[in-house]
Amino acid sequence: MVHQKGFIDRVIGDLFHPGGFNLTREMADLVGVKENMDVLNLACQEGGSALFLASTYNCKVYGVDLSTEKIKESTKRARKQRMLKKVFFKNMDAYEMTFLPETFDIAFCEQTICLFPDKTRIFRECNRVLKEAGRIIFSGTVNQKIDEEIKRKFAPMTCLFSSPTLHEYKEYLENSGYKDVQVLDKSDLAQDQYKILTEKWKKLRFLSSFFLKNSVVNQKEFDDLIIYGEELIRQKTVGYGIFMGQR
Repeated sequence: MVHQKGFIDRVIGDLFHPGGFNLTREMADLVGVKENMDVLNLACQEGGSALFLASTYNCKVYGVDLSTEKIKESTKRARKQRMLKKVFFKNMDAYEMTFLPETFDIAFCEQTICLFPDKTRIFRECNRVLKEAGRIIFSGTVNQKIDEEIKRKFAPMTCLFSSPTLHEYKEYLENSGYKDVQVLDKSDLAQDQYKILTEKWKKLRFLSSFFLKNSVVNQKEFDDLIIYGEELIRQKTVGYGIFMGQR
């Protein structure tokens, strides 16, 4: 199974992405991105992080994404910025990358890690393509206290319900063979996003006909999703974190 956004995330966009390029820079500095390094950017989307890393650190960045449209857009942006010799975008399933073993110094992913259903598999695939002593780093949404039944029910619809806890992410990395695993709780950054998140969630009430037409949920399931989502946001249960380890 390849990674794919829940139907809610696809319609109203990324719900939770605090920090901007300041966080991108912090992450790059934490793992020591340097000139001429080879960096893998997982789920690169429209290429913003990849282009930032290449232009800021003069490294080579290889962005992969399952979406053909996003690869076209990111390549277009790279061409416009005259970065095609530093940034390379490929339409690829991140679970089965065609790169040779020990290709990259760094594996880098922002926010989108929650969209991979099989996290152990994606971390092991990154381990395969990392050089000896290479580093992995990613940031993403974390959940703190969500009822397991509710989590199972709504996880396929949006990563707000499917994200692991800080501790669970740490276990995923350790079980995938990484050493010196570190977790940084960045939920303070998430606080600034709650107003935006609340406004975006309100839009769902006006899009019920679209969701019910393009998904397998029924009216009651959709209504329950709205109610539980509003409660989750109100309680500020969703946080954010940075996670890193060494091959």
